[in-house]
Amino acid sequence: MNTIYELIHIEVENQRYPLRKIKENSIGLFTTLEKAQKGMMRHIADEMKENEHTRKLFEEDGEKWKIYSYTFGYEIAEREVNELYGQWCSRSVRTYKSNGELNDECLIADTAKKTDPFLGRPKEKIRFKVGDIVEVFEGGEAELHVITALPWTTEKVERLNKKLLEKGECSLLDASDDCYLAYSLGIGDTHGHPACTDVFRPTKKVSSALKHKLWAKLIEAGMVYGHDIPHSFLMEHANDEKLNEEILTGIEKMANKDTIDFWPYDMKTHVTEMTKILGFSEKQVQRLLKAADKFEQLYKRS
Repeated sequence: MNTIYELIHIEVENQRYPLRKIKENSIGLFTTLEKAQKGMMRHIADEMKENEHTRKLFEEDGEKWKIYSYTFGYEIAEREVNELYGQWCSRSVRTYKSNGELNDECLIADTAKKTDPFLGRPKEKIRFKVGDIVEVFEGGEAELHVITALPWTTEKVERLNKKLLEKGECSLLDASDDCYLAYSLGIGDTHGHPACTDVFRPTKKVSSALKHKLWAKLIEAGMVYGHDIPHSFLMEHANDEKLNEEILTGIEKMANKDTIDFWPYDMKTHVTEMTKILGFSEKQVQRLLKAADKFEQLYKRS
């Protein structure tokens, strides 16, 4: 199979979190992965020299150099030649941190025009856990998210495939299933399924206020949509009055919308244990139940 390796430079505008614009520029085509990696390291070295030269020029003029954009990372995509770009135009994708260190990789297929079945991600290659705050780049943006569910492991996919085989069915999982479930900030259902290769550790410091908002979004998603939130995470954030208020405020804003994203999980039977662990007051529990009643009314009207 004829493939080439496209090196893509990912640049982020130095704006404040939680959402920033990014630019993806193709900066080279190579015949092997090793040559593409060497090209990436050359680009990193050249950029460091250029930045140092610019900084010195500003210092000589008595000015402080302000960085308006910087390298978020790199992507090396293995492309099939003589084919139009399409869903499976890449045979493999690898992303790298700004220093050239591997971030993650997805080996999509070893044959043309299709994807190999997704057999699950080895546990040791799952880099994050539920509750981790990450930065996801996609669609020209880099945005903070909170991890809500992990990629399916090889063991889980093996069990699923065994059950399907017993029913005379086959697995429909492909490379697009090699992803996390994550929520961003906003009212209602903000979930996405970012590919593992698109998920990075935050490239800047995340403020305590933003962390609280994202953790509240995670617990809100667990209460409203029934996502499984680890007991250890709830215990770690128990009796945090600021967090509890963030959770309630988010749920109440959802309930006050005239529309509903989809029918939420049965909150009344699901959240009792969660509110006990988190240390909700009786008044806060009543606010939560009132929101649950509102969800039910919205569903009946829809």
